[in-house]
Amino acid sequence: MQITLELPDDVAESLAHDRPDVSRVILERIAIEGCRSGALSVGQAAELFGTSHDEVDGLLRRAGVYLDYTLEDWKPTAQTIDNLASKRRRNVTSHG
Repeated sequence: MQITLELPDDVAESLAHDRPDVSRVILERIAIEGCRSGALSVGQAAELFGTSHDEVDGLLRRAGVYLDYTLEDWKPTAQTIDNLASKRRRNVTSHG
């Protein structure tokens, strides 16, 4: 979906805080508020920018938004870390 907004110049300048890409600033604000309110996931926010989860996480931290992750949210990450550690241990012992 494409949305077009008309903003008075002074409002756009206030939102941009001397950054040249006002559209990007507005998208960042939407992502930040969307994640803060729970309306957007970090993945959806990353999709807005075509960027990574880590970059959005950094944007949120800079804005003072810290998401409440549950143990269930971390299980896929923990499994990936375990898999990589097991693979590394196997590589080290086989080349030992």
